Amino acid sequence: MIQIATVGDTQIVVKEGLRKNPPDKLFILHTENERTKSEFDDAIEKAKGKEKDFLKTQQYKNNAEKLRKEIVKEFEIQVELVKVGKYDTYDVIREIQGIISKEKRKNIKLQGKDFAINLTGGTKAMVAGAACSAYLAQTKMYYVLQYHEAKGKELVIELPVPPRVKSRNTISGSTESTTSRILARIWELNPPVSRTKLLESFDKEGMPTEKLKAEKKKDSKSGKYKKTGKFKKKVEFRPITTTLLNFHLNKLEEAGLIVRIKGIGKTESGKKDRKSTFIDLTEFGHLHAANPEAIGDVI
Repeated sequence: MIQIATVGDTQIVVKEGLRKNPPDKLFILHTENERTKSEFDDAIEKAKGKEKDFLKTQQYKNNAEKLRKEIVKEFEIQVELVKVGKYDTYDVIREIQGIISKEKRKNIKLQGKDFAINLTGGTKAMVAGAACSAYLAQTKMYYVLQYHEAKGKELVIELPVPPRVKSRNTISGSTESTTSRILARIWELNPPVSRTKLLESFDKEGMPTEKLKAEKKKDSKSGKYKKTGKFKKKVEFRPITTTLLNFHLNKLEEAGLIVRIKGIGKTESGKKDRKSTFIDLTEFGHLHAANPEAIGDVI
């Protein structure tokens, strides 16, 4: 189990979230300190009473670093810190997508259910990003109640994550899987990426396409092969041509997942490339790029 937790003013919710199902690894998403060290020292000197404690809670980066050390010592697990924008929902989604994708590459056996997102802490924008990520990656999602809310019951509750609607377009002849793989490849190539470079990235491998093939069985009497009425999946690799790539790029552009821009790159000699077309992901595109299987509802 790998857990991802957002944190804000109250760090205890991160620790409590670990008790329900202790993970092997934890990622803490925090924001930058509200004040520089000199500004903080000046504010503390002028503050009175409880105001000092309030100022300390707003040094989010410092508090996250302190929390990391406490958790490593208490729970003996690996903890990594990730800084995100305080009100940047898309930033939160991108970072969580990146974490999940990276961990899945390290261990191909990991699935969405092997991740849990504790979205109790942080701003509402951070919580929104965490919830969207849980849906896109189909992870578990936790919320930590306050002690008076729990009323003696378990503090950590698992929130429902709606299942993604399975595409109705996955039988032989579907182009959806190809479109999703092209979207994922754009993301992997760190956009904006030139159309030429994108096309070249498929040169050697081609594009796997699933098709249904009728099963046949040899008749013992006639010696001829007859269809059994059953079907099995067969993967064929088809080359990606310029025409085919443009077809899928058009689909992605119409869905608002990518934009095409001219003249933003450079040639090999270092001069500005005014002719080539470059492809970039929109914010909406970033939501689906790391989980391309989720785009069936938008293309």
